[in-house]
Amino acid sequence: AGSAQGHFVVVWSTEFVAGEMVGRLYRATGDTTDFAVGEAYEYFTDAKIAFAADDGFVVVWQLHSHDPATFLPRMRLYDADAVARTDQIPTTDGLAVTRLADDRYAAIGISEGHFYDRNGNASGNPFATPWPPTSDIPYPALAPHPDGGFVLAWNDERTIPGDDPILAQRFSPAGEPLTARERVDDQLPLELRGSPSIVADDDGFLVAWHARADGAEDYRIRAKTVDASGLPVGTELALSVPALGSAVSPGLATSGGETLLVWSSELSAGTDDSGSSIQARFLAASGQPVSAPFQVNESTLGDQWRPLAAGLGQGRFVVVWREDDYGLRGRILEGPLFADGFESGDTSAWSATVP
Repeated sequence: AGSAQGHFVVVWSTEFVAGEMVGRLYRATGDTTDFAVGEAYEYFTDAKIAFAADDGFVVVWQLHSHDPATFLPRMRLYDADAVARTDQIPTTDGLAVTRLADDRYAAIGISEGHFYDRNGNASGNPFATPWPPTSDIPYPALAPHPDGGFVLAWNDERTIPGDDPILAQRFSPAGEPLTARERVDDQLPLELRGSPSIVADDDGFLVAWHARADGAEDYRIRAKTVDASGLPVGTELALSVPALGSAVSPGLATSGGETLLVWSSELSAGTDDSGSSIQARFLAASGQPVSAPFQVNESTLGDQWRPLAAGLGQGRFVVVWREDDYGLRGRILEGPLFADGFESGDTSAWSATVP
């Protein structure tokens, strides 16, 4: 997760020391602080992070002891110096978390969600999640909306029996639905879909996911915008490049009016010919690309997987991912401030005529 002041936090678990889940705060000044997250359990999965306005942050995650089928969500809050404000808090909200405009956190669990203040105290009433209570874990994507509420996207084959849909919905600051639960994808038959990501602005929200057509070998990255009333706009956008092979695990982030899409690609638009790479491209608010795909990773020692992107303010982003056998990698990116073709540094692209 990143803050508008340019700080970001990375959390990871290690298989070498039982019960150790740790994190590192990277400040905009370049200083770092390491901190502990969980100390008492052996396995940790799917940590999610959100920053508060004062640069404190929250970590939510799922953990299980010896039974992989038993997930136990936890939450822990920290101040701006990465000093824990709370111990591990048992919760039901380990799937996703985001900070709302009023500086509360909204966190989602399997059957309901809750609001919390920066000290971990409950704030407001719980709200129901939009998927069936008998559903498998839908692994939702959660993002704040400028009106103080939030938007939610998820993939759940049991929401629409016999299908594999990408769905989205907008909620008020109190957790009440403001739009209907809408299907975002183009409903192509027998297509496999998953891994949704979402960002929002005043005009609506943008959802990205990966999909594999019936009979195809490769996944592709798709996206579609949804208007403020919750209605999908147009048809799916194809954002990965077929020539680069299978593309999975999309991640969206916004910063200073810029939107970044990242994903893991079987091949590369750059120098990585040793295995899967991390690719990215910048998008307009409509989801239309404003840059060609480009390679994010510089190291090519191992396969690159599961990228996550976060905005750092002023059009800057951080991308973090896993490189097999070599740990975590990260890179800071700048948005395409001159994506109109005038970035050459001279006036050669300027028109000689006066409009």
